[in-house]
Amino acid sequence: MEQNTKVTAILEALKGDYPEPRCALEYQKDYELMVAVRLSAQCTDARVNEVTPALFAAYPSLEALAEADISHVEELVHSCGFYKNKAREIVLACRMLLTDYGGKVPGTMEELLEAGFAPEYSIAFANRCMSRRNKGRIFTTFDMVVIDMYDGTMRSFKQGASVTYVIRPGDDGNEVRQITSTTLPVGVLDDAECDMADVKLAAGDAVVMVSDGLSDMDVSDHMQDVLKGIRVGDSRRMVDDILGAMIGQGDVSLRDDVTVMAAVISGSEKSSAA
Repeated sequence: MEQNTKVTAILEALKGDYPEPRCALEYQKDYELMVAVRLSAQCTDARVNEVTPALFAAYPSLEALAEADISHVEELVHSCGFYKNKAREIVLACRMLLTDYGGKVPGTMEELLEAGFAPEYSIAFANRCMSRRNKGRIFTTFDMVVIDMYDGTMRSFKQGASVTYVIRPGDDGNEVRQITSTTLPVGVLDDAECDMADVKLAAGDAVVMVSDGLSDMDVSDHMQDVLKGIRVGDSRRMVDDILGAMIGQGDVSLRDDVTVMAAVISGSEKSSAA
């Protein structure tokens, strides 16, 4: 609740400077926006707008782009940087739209991720769509972690989201690391960026994610103390213990819905609870 109030105040201030925000990328069709957003990674929107007219002229439909020679697409998008990866991903994405989604761009974040789009690309696309359609009036936070169960690497993706905690058990209490976000939520600004962080996990580590309903309650950093002393093991019990400790604070009342998720790394197996 407190975080939403802060974001609302920021939005009101931005409306004064940008009364009619619009998407900086030029396009006519939804799939063209999808392509333009992919090209905009590590590239300016101005450069993308110089490249896409020739690309869309050479391949004027989704079907044409899906059947394109990837090497020719590479030539057309070369100046956007990382052109080999971008060209291949654009053509494959267009093919996927035709075979799996009836020629329509997925309408939800879950569908984008299930379709195989990279999280950072999915977030950027959703951000462009939301800011274009609602002009910053509606926004949402995004919070996700991807854990590679082969090498134990975790990548966190955040946009306007609450803290994620990584817990490593120790003889003298748990070591607790915080992963925070400094970005505005999805849909506020056209070119808002996503915070990403990589963490190397080990067997026995735990990852705890919370909604802002819980972080708003943490007025005295009580959550950090709770996690330092919590027994890491069964993730469902951990969630219950966290909720019990936080909601049980004397003069702190619930001001929003509360969600807690926990995952414990145990070799090649992962247990989770929400």
